Amino acid sequence: MSVYNGGKYLKEAIDSILNQTFKDFEFLIVNDASTDSTSAILSQYTDFRIKIIENETNKGLTYSLNLMLAQSRGDYIARMDADDIALPNRLEIQHQFMEMHPEIGICGSFVESFIQGTKKRQIVRFPKTDIEIRAFAFFQSPFCHPSTMFRKKIKDKYHLQYSPLYIKSEDYALWVELLKYTQGATIPQVLLKYRRHEQCFSRWENEKANGKIEMITAIQKNYLACYHIHLDDSNLSVYTQFVDRSLPFELNIRNQKAVAHVIRDFLSQLSLNQKCLEKKAVYNLSMICFFKFWVKKRYPLPFLLQKLFLKGTFIYMKRMAGIKDFN
Repeated sequence: MSVYNGGKYLKEAIDSILNQTFKDFEFLIVNDASTDSTSAILSQYTDFRIKIIENETNKGLTYSLNLMLAQSRGDYIARMDADDIALPNRLEIQHQFMEMHPEIGICGSFVESFIQGTKKRQIVRFPKTDIEIRAFAFFQSPFCHPSTMFRKKIKDKYHLQYSPLYIKSEDYALWVELLKYTQGATIPQVLLKYRRHEQCFSRWENEKANGKIEMITAIQKNYLACYHIHLDDSNLSVYTQFVDRSLPFELNIRNQKAVAHVIRDFLSQLSLNQKCLEKKAVYNLSMICFFKFWVKKRYPLPFLLQKLFLKGTFIYMKRMAGIKDFN
């Protein structure tokens, strides 16, 4: 856990880890030069499992995470954020799962997203199987970062760490690297309460100004290349802004044609090089297309996008009707 001026929710987050049903762990916490009540809260803990690392100056999340990776001693590394809440059996369930599935190098879980002081609650389901995770990773991060646990020996063997080139998307970049060497899985249970903040909804313009699109584009370019899929820079920019559901994309007649062209190129290359991933990728594209056009209350014009939109609408309606096997 890395914390910077996170005193408001820090105690709740720390206590949720210390009160886990699984007890055998070390708890590394970096205090990233906080100026609020963080230091005072950390000083109250005497649990021998906690190791506090103090940054003399604010170094940022990526630096702090890598510092902890270098000092960690356990067989597994579990991530936690300073404002989230781990369910009491989170570590036990993930540890048992990893022990029973040695082929899995990283696992996440479903999470319950919530906004403090409101009744807004949402169960966020991430792709479960390795092939679903790989297909989802073409478009955006396939795990909720603070829900993850991964094997230290894989990190050590391949000298993996969070890249400083991808600040604010460092987790996505790491998953792309991990998936080159191991399999992934998501436990289909809520094991974390993921706190969202109202300001997150207006943060997009700042992230755009800070080059988040360019970072995600670079990560996706790397991942696509793993499957011998190559899009030129202009097409990659269109691809990223459309397929990442967290990024707004102003749809018009001209860019709809550009999107259809890029998606057709992507699927053609995917079918040629990784046929087994094509069905899952189309499923994800259908949901992306549905939400992009549904939010804008528009109907797509290119035939390919129409097909994806209608498929996504059908999947969404089945999901809302409570039909579980919609994938």
